[in-house]
Order: sequence, then structure tokens, then C-alpha cells
Amino acid sequence: NNGGLDAISSAHRIIDYELQYSLSLSLRKLSSRRLSHEEIITSKGLSSLLYFCQLSHNRDAVRHSALGLQNLSSNTEFRIVLANEGALNVVSKLLTSNDLITSIASAQTLEYLSIPRKLKFIIFENGMGDTICEQIHRTKDGEFLLHAAGILATQKDIQKQMWKQRNNK
Repeated sequence: NNGGLDAISSAHRIIDYELQYSLSLSLRKLSSRRLSHEEIITSKGLSSLLYFCQLSHNRDAVRHSALGLQNLSSNTEFRIVLANEGALNVVSKLLTSNDLITSIASAQTLEYLSIPRKLKFIIFENGMGDTICEQIHRTKDGEFLLHAAGILATQKDIQKQMWKQRNNK
């Protein structure tokens, strides 16, 4: 219910490892239900997920939050909202995580977010493709490489389009 999400958003900044872990796990589990996505976003649950993704001292909370963002980004209705709220910047930093699950979840989130035309340009302009290429050289994990290929494929279309626009001027 919405009261539970309000409680999470009001308690998420309390500096307690176990509480942060429990709250991020709750958001991750809730985000696996597509019907909950709008409620999570409108009740500040998204800001809590983004906050947890940036906790360098709590790897488990980061992992669950990255997986929660992955679930939310699968919903086409909210991809632009996620980007506008800062998800692109957060997941681009998590791509290079030492935790493979977090890195893979971030790559899939970025792959989903790279689908809308508007976001393709933002990803290209912010050089996130460079970060992905660097991580490709660091990991040999097939799942990460699959998502990285999906992101780079969308970026290739944008590069071609921008090249044509420059030549037409």
C-alpha cells in the first residue's frame, strides 16, 4: 500500500546498514510487480531507489536497488521519467561496479533506457558508450556483454544519424 512506500521514502536516509538493506530489498520485490510501478514512482520510491544505488558502504542495498531500477526500466511508460529523475547518471556509474550482479542490472537498465529516441541522444552525448566499452574489456560475463551489445547497437544508429546531419550542413 501507499503508506508502506511513504514509510520507506521517509526512512531511507537513516544510516543503518540493515535498515537500508531491508528497505532496498522491499523496493526491489515491489518493483517486480508491474502494477506497482506507478505507485513506486509517484510516492518517492524511485528517489529512495536512486539514493540506495549511491551507498558506497552498503553493497547489498546497492545491488537490490539496481535490480529494482532494472524492473522499473522494463516498463515503457516510465523510461523517460526514470531518466528525468537521474537514473541514467546513477546506472552509468554502477556499470563499473565490482559486483557483477549490480553491473549486469545496470547494463540491462541502460539497455531499456536506450530504446526511446530521446534518450538515445542523451546516452550518446554523455559518453556512456565509452564507459560500457571500458567495462566490456574488464568482464567476460556473457549476460553483461549481451546487454552491452544492445546498448551499443542503439548508439550506432545515433552515430550514423548525427554523421548524416553534420554532412548535410
